[in-house]
Amino acid sequence: THEEMLAHLDRVTARAPWVVRATLGRSQQDREIPSLVFTREGLADPAAIRALDRPIVWLIGQQHGNEPAGGEAMLPLAAALADGELKPLLDRVTVVIVPRANPDGAEAFTRTTANGLDANRDHLLLTLPEVRAIHAKMAELPPDIVVDAHEYQVAGTWLAKFGGLQKADAMLLYATHPAVPKEVAGLAETAYIPAIEAAFRPHGLTWFWYHT
Repeated sequence: THEEMLAHLDRVTARAPWVVRATLGRSQQDREIPSLVFTREGLADPAAIRALDRPIVWLIGQQHGNEPAGGEAMLPLAAALADGELKPLLDRVTVVIVPRANPDGAEAFTRTTANGLDANRDHLLLTLPEVRAIHAKMAELPPDIVVDAHEYQVAGTWLAKFGGLQKADAMLLYATHPAVPKEVAGLAETAYIPAIEAAFRPHGLTWFWYHT
């Protein structure tokens, strides 16, 4: 539930006071859209964080309310960055986690926000308060990398369309919008995807390109 998610974030920040918990804004049904900011120094001021001159990584979960895996994944990630095995990364990067970008959709287990619009299709027009809240914070802490975690069906439409199950353990897609600098796409191809492949291989996991 929304309350359980907020309680988990409170527990993380209670034992790791250098993690800054903030509210990006409120959803259409007045639920908090929480975020966590991770710096080695425990900074809250955006100007001071930018002055660190470290890459800023944004991790966003559950833009689609009926895809909980992305949001759930953010919770152990937050704990690992706060005081676990990933904490040493904060010597090199700043991390912003938005575990539940669409709290109304998550509570109702629907893809869309409360007014029936898709948050993940609103990042140009910015008509939804949930999306505007994210972009307002991104203006303060401009991301060098954004990881947007979604969830896909293993069966469902795969059975209906193809008579089979989705085989890959994960589906990946880097930004293909023509405004994205080619250097960013190149970095995805030469560093990001190979790193995921290397992490998957010892566990026998596979990936394929995301497509619909």
